[in-house]
Amino acid sequence: MVEKLGERKRILYGRTIRVRTYPQSTYVVVNRNESGKMWEVFIRVGKSGGEINGLSQGLGIVISCTLRNGTDPREIARHLKGIHGENPRWDADFPGSPILGVADAVGRAMEKDIEIIESAIDNKREESNDNVVDSGNSVDGDSNICVVDSTVKGGSKNVIGYDYQE
Repeated sequence: MVEKLGERKRILYGRTIRVRTYPQSTYVVVNRNESGKMWEVFIRVGKSGGEINGLSQGLGIVISCTLRNGTDPREIARHLKGIHGENPRWDADFPGSPILGVADAVGRAMEKDIEIIESAIDNKREESNDNVVDSGNSVDGDSNICVVDSTVKGGSKNVIGYDYQE
């Protein structure tokens, strides 16, 4: 049985990644829960409504449901990447091959978010001489989650983490 990750909190932190797709850019919002796990994905294509945005919203809901039920986001991204739309479009932020369509854009945006988080964790580890635990941060070896906390204005915490098995 797959362990569910719990209820959605009132405040989640994430990022919006713009990917150039045809005919308009796709905006992928990736939010993470307090332990740093990818929790939900929202997708918006351009500024208009219509069928494509309805389908994109549905795709985001399905992705979010699978994330909340413990599916590895890398696995979701792997399945979405390579799905073709009408017209591929090049995006300088995603070098190597054109963005094939909205689903491909979402998969690539999810991968980019994972890369950003892992890079931040690696940089934090380097700053603390490869000893994250001694620098006041926590590493949860049982679930492979590294949480890096830093106090920001107002005393709130910025949580960075990942839970992906290779």
